[in-house]
Amino acid sequence: MEIVVKKEELELATDFLLEAFDNLDGIEDKILKMEEHFDTEHVNEVFRPLHTLKGLSGFIEGLHPVTELCQMIEGILDDLRKEKIKKGAEVVDVLLFATDELKKILNKINEKRVGTSEGFSIDIDDEIFNGIKFKISGIKSDSSGKMPIKNNYLNGEIDKNFFDNLVKIQALFEKCLLRLEKGFLKKFVFERVETLIGLLIKNASSIKYEGCKICGEDLRWAVKKENADFIQVLRAFIDRCRGNISMCIEKGRMICFENNFQNTGGITKNSETVHDEKLQYIKIRSEKIDTIIGLSGELIALKNAFNQIYKELNDEYKLSKTAKKVKNLCNQVYRLSEEIQNEAMEARLVPVDSIFNKYHRVVRDLSKKLDKDVELIIEGKDAVIDKNLAEKINEPIIHLIRNAVDHGIENQQERIIKGKPVRGTVKIAASNKGRYINIDIFDDGKGLDREKILKKALEKKLINESDIKKMERDEDIYNLIFLPGFSTAASVTEISGRGVGMEIVRKTVDEAKGSIKITTQKNSFTCFSLQLPITMTMASGILFRTSGQKYLIPVEYIEEITKIESKKIYYYADKAYAEVRGKISTVVPVSLMLGETNKDIEDEICSNKDEFDTIFVLIIKLDGKYFAFVVEKFLGEQEFVLKSLPKNMKENPRLLGVTVDAEGNVIPVLNPVELIKRQFWKTVQK
Repeated sequence: MEIVVKKEELELATDFLLEAFDNLDGIEDKILKMEEHFDTEHVNEVFRPLHTLKGLSGFIEGLHPVTELCQMIEGILDDLRKEKIKKGAEVVDVLLFATDELKKILNKINEKRVGTSEGFSIDIDDEIFNGIKFKISGIKSDSSGKMPIKNNYLNGEIDKNFFDNLVKIQALFEKCLLRLEKGFLKKFVFERVETLIGLLIKNASSIKYEGCKICGEDLRWAVKKENADFIQVLRAFIDRCRGNISMCIEKGRMICFENNFQNTGGITKNSETVHDEKLQYIKIRSEKIDTIIGLSGELIALKNAFNQIYKELNDEYKLSKTAKKVKNLCNQVYRLSEEIQNEAMEARLVPVDSIFNKYHRVVRDLSKKLDKDVELIIEGKDAVIDKNLAEKINEPIIHLIRNAVDHGIENQQERIIKGKPVRGTVKIAASNKGRYINIDIFDDGKGLDREKILKKALEKKLINESDIKKMERDEDIYNLIFLPGFSTAASVTEISGRGVGMEIVRKTVDEAKGSIKITTQKNSFTCFSLQLPITMTMASGILFRTSGQKYLIPVEYIEEITKIESKKIYYYADKAYAEVRGKISTVVPVSLMLGETNKDIEDEICSNKDEFDTIFVLIIKLDGKYFAFVVEKFLGEQEFVLKSLPKNMKENPRLLGVTVDAEGNVIPVLNPVELIKRQFWKTVQK
């Protein structure tokens, strides 16, 4: 089976894929609802997007495998509504399997489409369709208590299942062709073709569709001609027949669909309102939103330039009136840039519901595979997050959920012995707090075993005994699970045991400028708490200069900006300490952490003193400890658009990215967490 998209159909294919992915978004959750609380409306919720998708695929001739697959899924749903298939986990499994295969085909089309200006073709394995047909026959067999009729059509019997008839007739026509090509007698095959034509015409006539009748009569006339090339005629007929059967099934589906909707209240009183609401929305490519955000960043840089001009006019040239006009313009630019920034950012925000609903499928499939009874609870679905960030953290969250079900939740017998409910619970809770989103992944399982973690880390030589002595808190030990190669699994399975998953979780969270914290109690629970910025693009930071270079640190990392008297700094073992507001802080120059000086720490700190013998510092808090970053001069707070690192700086973890000021200068945005880790944590935390 082959998918073909011609050059002139590329734009149409792009639009089709956008609609297809939009229609299939959330389809898994809708299917799973049928397992939890079955009713006809749940079936309709799955039927609608697939019916739309099937109709759209019909606009491109070469997408007939997509049409056929949608048709097969519709057939299952239609049988469910008519109670020809027993509802339950088995039919849900088949629907999930079929929609998975549909998504795979669409992804293949999308991969081929991207980056090409020519037409393309894709081979689709017939076994995909055979596998789905086999699974469908299995659930039909389970429902009726006997296997479905296969060859009764050849004997002239008409099954009441209209849609099954047409699909099977099509398959039997092709089987006749195959037999003829293998050398079966023409007369023997012709008799069966005659029978099939009669069945096809009778079924098509039942819904007053004349296409199949005309097609069948044409074949009857052609094969009766003397010396006709029967194989060629039959092959041409089957090709023509495919389209006619598809149209016939389409018409039948529409009749059933409309009748069912009228009977079940599918068409609601509020349908007009819904239609009007949809007209208020248009689809925009995410790249367009990124461009708008980039332009708003240019406005921010322009606003900062106006501020600089205002200061020069007022302070250096003493032109207070002109300076005031510039200041007013600056305020207008600020207001407009802020509005554009907020609108653009809101356009990028999506409810976490859009990604969390997919996890019901993950928990269901894994529970069945591990023979555990696990329930997924989702809280805070209205919390919002940047769409790009949501896609970025999707895989790490899936890994944490898989770990919770596999390693955390005990089997049913263990839970009974421990006095726990038989059904285990995995909970995902999300909430917005300021510029951040907090996501907790909780399970009521066995918790983390402190001693087991230490033992495994020593066995794998990830740490040594001296490292253990330096670990002051249990959290330091729990953080060992994020090390590359760490795993407590006894053997490698398709689910876990390779020791790479948690490392990827930590790496992704760090790249997103977030943090992850572990809370656990043995035999009780484990909770992974993620804190992430709602958006990764717009930010506010403190601009400063050190060693003649400007740098930025985002404000979310900074506890306080203050001055320290140089005489109150104490030096011990190549380190410096000072008391700031009753807390002991480790004092370190930024220039030293960046490797921009060869001076010792005391000389470098003293070189940053002002005329009052004080030193500017940024107070950073990390894992309960305080660090005072020494800088040469503060240049104020500034909003900025975070841009990706240039290629030659990609491997520099000390940088979050870069931004550009009003003069076009590139300003590095520092990652204080990595600066601290690389400067002080020479043990496992590094």
